[in-house]
Amino acid sequence: MPGTGNSVLYGLRYLVAKKLSGTFQPVEYLYLKLTRRERIPKSFRMKCKAVYHKLKTWFGEDLVVPVISCVREIDIEPVTRHAGNGYYICKICNTRFEKYNITYHIMRKHPDIIDKHVANVIDRLREAYSINLKIPKEYLVEEMSQTVQTEKRYWRISINGHLIVEDDKYNEVINKIEELRRLAVREKIKVKTETIHYSSIRRRLF
Repeated sequence: MPGTGNSVLYGLRYLVAKKLSGTFQPVEYLYLKLTRRERIPKSFRMKCKAVYHKLKTWFGEDLVVPVISCVREIDIEPVTRHAGNGYYICKICNTRFEKYNITYHIMRKHPDIIDKHVANVIDRLREAYSINLKIPKEYLVEEMSQTVQTEKRYWRISINGHLIVEDDKYNEVINKIEELRRLAVREKIKVKTETIHYSSIRRRLF
């Protein structure tokens, strides 16, 4: 049986973060073992075993392969680079850290980037496997707000505290809101009234 909505969401974020960090290899070997019975290199066996235990806890045994398969198919470019002597640098914020901290650095500091890819994984699971994961409603649509910073029109959309889009181009922001609203309709989630804030003017978008 799959875990709770929160654990499923954490698991998806973890797998996406592994790809973003360039440390997806143990998950890849695990997938090949489960689908093609390929042998796991000895140096990766303990890591694969640990990953498998986590994934079964988060998703349930039956969903491990479909979830990994969909994450594998998403085109995700790693956001880290090797800096030598066992250290890596995050290309987003230029933070330097040891290899074992890469995945959790991205999960803690860059959840907005992770969640964009998580949304794609959820769509692929629905389309390819007819799987509707029990994702907390607040992740999909709980509160969409736009704020404007001083001296420049600057819009920000966040869902449950996670940044989804931040741009000074009004049309791109509106298109993103419409995309999220369509997703909410498919999931039969009630959408709260969104508002746009600019100077002292406040008006409804929908």
